[in-house]
Amino acid sequence: MVAWLAIALGVECKDPIPLEELSRSLDVAEQAYIDFDDTGFRDQINVLTGLQLPCVGDAVPPALARRTHTLIGLHFLAIGDESNAKLSLEAAHAAEPEADLDRRLIPEGHPAEAWWADDAAGKKTHKVPEPRVGSVAFDGEHTRARRAELPQVFQLFDETGHARFTQYLAPRQPLPSYAAIPRQRNLLIGCSAGATAASGALFAGSWATRGALLRGAQDPTTPADTLDSQRATMNGLAVTSAALFGVGTGCGIGALLIGER
Repeated sequence: MVAWLAIALGVECKDPIPLEELSRSLDVAEQAYIDFDDTGFRDQINVLTGLQLPCVGDAVPPALARRTHTLIGLHFLAIGDESNAKLSLEAAHAAEPEADLDRRLIPEGHPAEAWWADDAAGKKTHKVPEPRVGSVAFDGEHTRARRAELPQVFQLFDETGHARFTQYLAPRQPLPSYAAIPRQRNLLIGCSAGATAASGALFAGSWATRGALLRGAQDPTTPADTLDSQRATMNGLAVTSAALFGVGTGCGIGALLIGER
């Protein structure tokens, strides 16, 4: 957890970082790793993830996301966190599946070789809320589908296409707060309105059937079967109305609790 928090730190960005500068930092980090410069590699990872990545103003392409995941995975491996190293290397492959493994960083026999080859990793996704304006992207792809079990480079764009927010997200880490289209809340509001309206209609039908039942009961010529049928209809409509009213109430409470989602 300490390692994830360390690479998730944000800074106040004065100017956007161009992708060329991010790429150069990746070059420096890769070379430090190749040269067995542990201190230089660690320092460059801290600069990359804590100072530069959060200030990127453009969409991070999948190739840069892949390189970022790879280096962070190697960083985790260097500090003995094999489980998170595995996740980052799987994320690197998922970000750009067609890319070849960089043998300068991961030679044959390296444990990351098997993690990279896991094609099943990252298949499980879930949709995140849609922003009211702009769009979101994961690992350079403009999509609301987030890989639930892998880290990803998350970006939030405004209506002009400028990245307002860029962060390296740990698996299952909550998204940064942003104004979203409340689709789930609207669905619950529709459920509440529809169920309540249907409940009212059924209750009205039950009440009308009750009136017919009372009138029939006052008429000695009304067959008993007719009265029994009307009573059953009245009770059925009343029970169904109550059930739908409960559903409408539950949906309404859910809409209040779910917030901007």
